[in-house]
Amino acid sequence: LQIHHSDFSSSSLSTQLQMLCVSPPSVDQMTKRPSFIDYLREYTTPSDFAEAAEQTKASPDLLPVYDAVMHLKEPSKSTRLRLFSFPLGQPVFWFALIENTLENPFILLVRNPTNLFESATFEGALGLFLGEVAQNLRDSRSITTIAERCLAAELARLLPTYLPSHSSITSRPFNLFHMRQSQISKLMELEISPPYGYSFDAASDDDAEIIAETSEGSLTVEAARARLSSLPYSLIRGPGGATVCHELSSPAGGLTHLYTDVDHRRIGLGTMAEMKLAQDLARNGVTPFKAVCTYNTSVHRSSVESSFWTLLNRNGTPVDFIVEEFGTSQ
Repeated sequence: LQIHHSDFSSSSLSTQLQMLCVSPPSVDQMTKRPSFIDYLREYTTPSDFAEAAEQTKASPDLLPVYDAVMHLKEPSKSTRLRLFSFPLGQPVFWFALIENTLENPFILLVRNPTNLFESATFEGALGLFLGEVAQNLRDSRSITTIAERCLAAELARLLPTYLPSHSSITSRPFNLFHMRQSQISKLMELEISPPYGYSFDAASDDDAEIIAETSEGSLTVEAARARLSSLPYSLIRGPGGATVCHELSSPAGGLTHLYTDVDHRRIGLGTMAEMKLAQDLARNGVTPFKAVCTYNTSVHRSSVESSFWTLLNRNGTPVDFIVEEFGTSQ
C-alpha cells in the first residue's frame, strides 16, 4: 500500500460551496481548499487489487475501473495498470493509468456518485494523481483520457500543467451502456447464428492488418495483433473467407472497434458480433459495457432501444463522458 499525502495552502472557503457535478464553478471561480489532511492511495499488491475490485464491482458508475482491475491486476509484457483512489476508507474518486507499450496510455477517471465533493477537493486529488504519474507520461506522443464530463474539464485544465508539452487535440462525448443481470441472463439464452455463407472464426495475422486499417488510425497492426492475442474479440467471415465484421475489447475496458464492411451491412452482422463478444465476456464473469459516441446517432439510438443494454443515468439523466486525446507538437 502506498499513501500519498496532500499539502495545500490555506485559504477561506466561500459560504456557498459549489458541489462537484451538480453546479461546477468555472475555473476562475474555483475556491482553493484550505489546508487539510487527506490521502491518495495507490493499489499495488494482489490484496490491494482484490480490495479495489470489491469496492467497485457493485456500481455501474465504477464499472470501467472494475473491468480494468479484473483485466490488468497482473501486469503483462505490454500492459500495466496504476490504480489510485481518494480519499481513504470510502473512496469517492478513482484514477487509473493504463500503460501499454503498443498503444497510447489511457487515463481513466470515475467517481462514486453517492457522495458529493467540493470542486477544490477534486482539484487537489487530481493534482496528487497527476503528480504521481506525470513522469510515466512525459515520453508519450499521445495520451487518451476518459472521464465523466464534470471531471474532464478540470483534467483538461490541469494535465498540461504537469505535462507542458501536451495539449488537447480531439474531444468527443460518449454515453456508457451496460448490461444488468437480467439482461445478461437473457443474453445467455441467445443462439447466435450468422446468415448463410457467414461464420464466426478465430483471427489471423492478416486480420490484424484489416482491423488496423478500419480503426481510423487508432490502432497499429501491432496493437491490433496484441488485442487479438490477449483480449476477447468477435470476428465474422463472409463468403470466400474474408473478414467482414469484428469487435474488440479495450485495455481500458469495454467493447470497442465494432466495424462491418460496407458491402455486408444491414443484415445484422454488427449486432451478432456484439452479442457474441458480450456472451464470451459474461461467461468469464465480466459485465459487458460499451461507450457510444453521442454523435453516432444511429448506433446510439439502437443501443437505447435495445432490450440488452441499459444507458447509465442518474435520476433519468444520461451520464456524459468525454474521451479526449492530448498530444505533443513534435
